[in-house]
Amino acid sequence: MGDELTKEELEFREKKRQYAKEYRDRNKEKLAEKAHQYYLDNKERLIENTKNWQRENKERVAAYQREWQQRNRDKIKAQLEAEKENLDENSLEI
Repeated sequence: MGDELTKEELEFREKKRQYAKEYRDRNKEKLAEKAHQYYLDNKERLIENTKNWQRENKERVAAYQREWQQRNRDKIKAQLEAEKENLDENSLEI
């Protein structure tokens, strides 16, 4: 198979991967700031792309939502109870 990499190519890739990891670890704040600025500069386009993807992948979105709800069942229940208590307290004030 002509797609196999040589030992030198594999070592080079591993060194490159390790360097990239170390760079990310050293520059987390700078990279986060840069990513945030990119988002601000391209906000409308990124939001539109996300909406289009969600429209085109409704089944996957629904699956992600179900999985999230299953993983966070306790969190959701606590939030609903807090909202109910808040509504009860507000109704007493009227």
